[in-house]
Amino acid sequence: MPDAHVGYGLPIGGVLATSETVIPYAVGVDIACFAGETRVPLLDGRDYCLRELAERGGEFVVYACTPSGRVVAARATAHRTRDNAELVEVELDNGETIRCTPDHHFMRRDGSFCAASELESGASLMPLYKSRDREGYVLVQQNYSTYFQRAHWMVARSGILGEIPSFEGQRTVIHHRNFDQGDNRPENLEFMGDQDHLRLHRCSGGADVLFQSVVIRGLEEDISACVADELFAHRRLQHGTNHKVVAVRKLEAREEVFCLNVPDYENFALSAGVFVHNCRMRISIYDASPHILGQHKGKFEKSLSEQTKFGMKERFSPHDRPDHPVLDDQDWRATNFLKPLRQKAIEQLGTSGGGNHFVEWGEFELTAPSPELGLGIGKYLALLSHSGSRAVGFKIANEFSRLAMSLHPKLDQVVKHLAWLDLDSDAGRDYWLSMELAGRFAAANHAIIHARVSKAAGVKEVAHVENHHNFAWKETMADGSEAIVHRKGATPAGAGVLGVIPGSMADPGFVVRGLGKVESLNSASHGAGRKLGRKAAINSLTKLERDRYLQERGVKLLGGGLDEAPQAYKNIDDVIAAQTDLVEVIGKFTPRIVRMADEAGDY
Repeated sequence: MPDAHVGYGLPIGGVLATSETVIPYAVGVDIACFAGETRVPLLDGRDYCLRELAERGGEFVVYACTPSGRVVAARATAHRTRDNAELVEVELDNGETIRCTPDHHFMRRDGSFCAASELESGASLMPLYKSRDREGYVLVQQNYSTYFQRAHWMVARSGILGEIPSFEGQRTVIHHRNFDQGDNRPENLEFMGDQDHLRLHRCSGGADVLFQSVVIRGLEEDISACVADELFAHRRLQHGTNHKVVAVRKLEAREEVFCLNVPDYENFALSAGVFVHNCRMRISIYDASPHILGQHKGKFEKSLSEQTKFGMKERFSPHDRPDHPVLDDQDWRATNFLKPLRQKAIEQLGTSGGGNHFVEWGEFELTAPSPELGLGIGKYLALLSHSGSRAVGFKIANEFSRLAMSLHPKLDQVVKHLAWLDLDSDAGRDYWLSMELAGRFAAANHAIIHARVSKAAGVKEVAHVENHHNFAWKETMADGSEAIVHRKGATPAGAGVLGVIPGSMADPGFVVRGLGKVESLNSASHGAGRKLGRKAAINSLTKLERDRYLQERGVKLLGGGLDEAPQAYKNIDDVIAAQTDLVEVIGKFTPRIVRMADEAGDY
């Protein structure tokens, strides 16, 4: 890649394909996905194909589930993620079949996740049971209690409508603005007092009988008891309170595949009636002008200073520590090596490391139409982050790199870091499982960082782009064979795949769309790339030089060491210009307020 520089084993900015083996020094995680016709129920009361949602772009609301079995409403976006992907078919006991990549994770009834290829016949999955009551309202079974709840109150109690208000002398009810009880989109729901609601319905000529039923139940009683009991009895007698796997079959056909991003919960429901895990540098784009950064600079600086943690020792206090379903992932218990790492994950969740990790506010200019983002050409407020799997990923990489090298003691010292693990060995399988878990943990870090900072700044995300680097993927080569593609400091750039290529703390980054160049193994650069090593930067640059560079570009730096000075990096414009055959630029991010780890010494 044009940003390549020296690294152990494989240059940073290098891409390597291997057969049936994985090299821990160039680690990876699959992006798991579904066939385009896979249907997803939205809160508007309709079901949509993933392909249709990806082509439509923009944000929508789906059903998600917490590990305890509480069904909630969550915001999501859809993306096409891979071409010519290998598929399996998962058959359920409700007669539904789901076609997905073998690595896509399904949510078990106990809240843990399991890859499709590893599901066994009879495995119980977290179900989505929903129906209509006699009054036309959508009912959703809460799996933690097995009782049914009206969907509009499920949306409210997900926090997606804000705080539930009280009305003096009245009970709180929820009004459907378009009078369609099946349309539970947040924008169609409005809190009202019961008497105000009654007058509205009477003035509109609505059916008082329907209205009176929901008011009588009110805030305290949102279960349609008779209908719910009948539905639950049927489910319990005929199906139990879950869906079970009948069989998993490998398919010969290969197709382009799609997935959803659900930042708050990392899972979503399929129309087939089960919950599945979703896919995951990240940039969030907001429905606000970037001029707000200058108008309320203090608020945005405060959001970074108070809601981000950097370096080895900084972490949130126990009472403020974030939570995420990834902490309940069953794979923490899969091996003796992983079990103690879960505590480290709890302590470091939502934090960033030192070095080149950052979180920064800036201006994003969309320069080309992007149906994937659902946004028009123009300038937007944006938040860009670079983070990873912290100590979890570091320990996994160290342990399995040591193990790989011990298995190949005769390798020349020059190439010892290219020691491999066979994927059909216990060590290879354990590494792949650990690697995927680290990837899910890294995605959770990004989700929490962006959620906390956005909330503190009082802005609402309308679109985002994420991508991995320093990972490995199972991919199909031009000759039809399967290989493990290692991208060490490189970004996936398959045809139509969006990615982010950052510059430095003072130079722009770019949102790009991959062109699917076979010769580059569908890859592009992962950033500007260093032209000075860390020690060389510290020894040859001064704070005065760095700060003058930042000042000339209007960038406020919170923390940051000389080893990350912008002068230590290559010219990002030259790097982008060198790969016009690999990606097309659709947007440009210009940093304005940058948060990094504090300086290590007095430079």
